[in-house]
Amino acid sequence: MDVGTLDTLSQRECFTVLTGLELGGALVSQLPANVPRFPALLRLGTYYGDFMGIKLMLGLISSPRLEACSFQEVRGAWREYLTFVDLISTKFSYITELKLHCMLIYDLREMDDLYAAIVTSLCNLSLPNLSNLSIRNYDGDPLSLLTITWPYSPSSPWQVSYPAVLPSDL
Repeated sequence: MDVGTLDTLSQRECFTVLTGLELGGALVSQLPANVPRFPALLRLGTYYGDFMGIKLMLGLISSPRLEACSFQEVRGAWREYLTFVDLISTKFSYITELKLHCMLIYDLREMDDLYAAIVTSLCNLSLPNLSNLSIRNYDGDPLSLLTITWPYSPSSPWQVSYPAVLPSDL
């Protein structure tokens, strides 16, 4: 999608679903920042992108009722992931479905910090309506961390794993 199309769609009052996007920071940063965007958006889905682009996009959304977000094959530094999760948690309290399928870039020396920070950020999610959480490795290999990362409802049948990590020095 080009920036003109995204700009036009973002200003439509009746536009409620936007999925299948490739969101890089270069595309989203071209949109004027002072215009309220996606005032009626209920569902957002991206396929491929980076944390900067998706954070910029989330910052532009003015809809108070965003209910579902699906971010697939998102890549970036693990510290960017933490600010990304924090933004979702603080801005969109109506979210009922959240899919984070990411690949994090990190230095091998940061491994302990990375896992502790991810668990902490997920435990601190402030999404009271969340009923469906999917967090997976980039390669799709699930790791069951439900009782550690999601204390609100440990009996729910969510499949949770860490986002994939890729050493930056490979």
